[in-house]
Order: sequence, then C-alpha cells, then structure tokens
Amino acid sequence: MNYKIDKSLWKTDDKEWMAQRKEEWKHVLKSLNVIRDEDNSEIKKKLFKYHKELFFTGEYNISKEDELNFERPFPSELLFLLWYYPDKSLDKYISIIDSYMDGLRNVLYREKKPLEYSIGARNYFMSISCKIGFDSDYGFMGGREELLVQALFPSLDYNDTIDIIDESGNNKAEVHLGPKSEDIYMYAIAPIYAWFKGSPNNKYLPSQYFWRYLDYLLSVNDNCLNTHAKEVLTFVLYILKHTDEFKKFPKDTKHVVEFANKLRLQFENNEFGDVLMGYWNNAEKLYAEYMEEYEE
Repeated sequence: MNYKIDKSLWKTDDKEWMAQRKEEWKHVLKSLNVIRDEDNSEIKKKLFKYHKELFFTGEYNISKEDELNFERPFPSELLFLLWYYPDKSLDKYISIIDSYMDGLRNVLYREKKPLEYSIGARNYFMSISCKIGFDSDYGFMGGREELLVQALFPSLDYNDTIDIIDESGNNKAEVHLGPKSEDIYMYAIAPIYAWFKGSPNNKYLPSQYFWRYLDYLLSVNDNCLNTHAKEVLTFVLYILKHTDEFKKFPKDTKHVVEFANKLRLQFENNEFGDVLMGYWNNAEKLYAEYMEEYEE
C-alpha cells in the first residue's frame, strides 16, 4: 500500500484495544455482508479475511493463489483503509489521501482526463453508502462518514486544484479537489429524496453533509442542475416544508427527523445563497407546476 500511516495506532498487544476492535469488527462484518448481498461482484465473502487482517493489523498480505486469480479484496483500498484506520481524525484522513496521491505521481500525469482527489474512492463511497441494509446505529462506517466527506472533497469548488509532479519534475497532473457539478444530484439530492420517503436508512448518510456543496455550486452556476435534478430538488424542499402532511415521510425515524428539522431551520434562517433560497421560497409554486404537468 502506498500510504504513510502510523502503525503504532494498531495496538495489537493491548487487550482493551483489541476488545474494542473485536466489538467493532462485528459491525464491520455486517456492513461487508450488506455490500456483498447487494452486489456479489463487490467483495467476495472468501476475501473478508483480508479485511479482517487490515482492520486488526493495519496491513494485509494477499495469497499467491488469490493474486494469480486476480482476486480483488478491496474495490477501493484507500476507502477501506480510511474506514479501518483506528484514529478518527480529519487531519489523519487527509494525510493518508495525500500520501496515496503522492504515491501515484509517476502515473497520474499520463491520464488523458480530469483527475479527482482520492481517485476511485469518492464514487464508491457515495454509491455504497446509499445501499439498503445499513440500519443499525453503526450505519455503514460507524459515523466516520461526515469526516470522510470533508476528507474526500476538501474543497467546495471543482476548479480548486493541486498539481501532482512526477519524480523527474518534468510532468505534472492537475487534480481537482471539489465535486463535479454533474455529480451533485446523486451526492446531495437524490439520496435525501429517497431518505424522506423512508429508504435508505443509513443514519450517517453522506448526502446530508453535501448541502453546503450544493449551495456553493448553485451560487457559481445557477444552471448546474438538469431538468430532472431541479424537479427532485423541488420535491425534497416541498416535502421538507410539509413533513407532517407527507404520508411517506419517516416520522418515527429519529435521525431523518433531526436532519429535516436542521435543514429546515437553515432555510428559515436564510443561511443559503440566493439560488438555493429561491428554490425554497418557490417550492410550493414549482411543485404545483410539476404536478400539473404530470396530470396533463
């Protein structure tokens, strides 16, 4: 693994630390089974042993047989290392991602497409987090999600970049730190719409931490959402204004209710930019127009 990590954090000789890890491993195993059950190609059950090894020791050694068979224990090695890292710290997460990017510096500049910070980890993290089945208090990753959103997307602006320079010093790759505007619908809006209708039920759903990104992207380009995304955003805000009347809203699910109350208060306090506030202020009117179109 091309990462700079503090191996001393894996206190394998400490009985109390090991007991805590064994307890958390039960939750990790459940999450792995949710991923596996959703898509068997993601992580084969026979490869869970490598996850256990990384979780308890900070490293893993793939067998020659599995290597020859091109087995892939980690769809995103970086993301799973962040998950299994004993220290829940934004600074540590960013340091690990930086070392990962630095380890790739000799190949990144050869890419012919825009590069994203934490290559490969972002989309996997966001898509898996929306799976149905993370319904315990542990959620998907035990509450690390909010910090991981900040670590994987360290800037609100996609055009905020860093340069990765290869060892020769002659080649560099431009790496984008923020989310792409075309991804914000799937990151911030669609999962919350599903949440407000009762699914999925991951209490640490990363999308709840993406509204400041959505607000920023709309302030930069008020047309960054396509027609469908604008419609779903309107539905989300309409539901948010009428949670008591919306039959599918999960009124008995504490974390969804708390998020809805917090987001509603932000709108009521005018904490967002003009564009997003415009959607909020016109939610009833826009919702009625959409419903009229459906009825025609």
